[in-house]
Amino acid sequence: MEISLPSTHPEFGAADADLIVQSVDGTQFHLHRKYLEAHTGAFPGPGAVGFNSNTRQDVTHLTEPASVLEILFQFVYPKRHPALEDTSFEILAPLAEAIEKYEVFSAMSICEVQLGFTEKHAPEILAHAIKHNRAKLINDTALYLVRSSTLLSEIAEELPTNAVIPWLRYYEAYRACPMCRALGHPRTTCTTCAVRIPGQRVLPFASFLAGK
Repeated sequence: MEISLPSTHPEFGAADADLIVQSVDGTQFHLHRKYLEAHTGAFPGPGAVGFNSNTRQDVTHLTEPASVLEILFQFVYPKRHPALEDTSFEILAPLAEAIEKYEVFSAMSICEVQLGFTEKHAPEILAHAIKHNRAKLINDTALYLVRSSTLLSEIAEELPTNAVIPWLRYYEAYRACPMCRALGHPRTTCTTCAVRIPGQRVLPFASFLAGK
């Protein structure tokens, strides 16, 4: 049986690199520890083998494919960062998870912005935002979903278990008020709700998750 050897990514093959990491699909990235240490908070994540070795030939194996890592590592180096506008959701979703996993702070905001433009995959985005406690993305995506024709079951299937009941309460509160349905008032105080029940309003979904 022929054994395929790992290839080196053409943009990450510096001769003076002091760390080699390998993607799950067999591509190696020759990196510099100083940039990883300066621009990530949790690299290489739990369970990675070889990162603490001082031998350059030792390889740290990661669980992400090369298509994700080649974008991720661009945010680590002192160079122009990728814009992500044309990145497909199939790449963007695992990239967002990797950014959170390795705490690549310089990539978090732009990735969150791009996820907010991917309405077709709103249930998955909401689940990601809940997992990583991204309040603005939670509220914006929840508002889009509650005003859409997406079935409750489709949304519930994507949510973590602890978010299902808060989502049902949010949905019921939103649907109970015609003004909220028309104008999307969960972001602000709804005067119709306040008139019907003094002091009541439909809160943002993040507040429902917090048990408020």
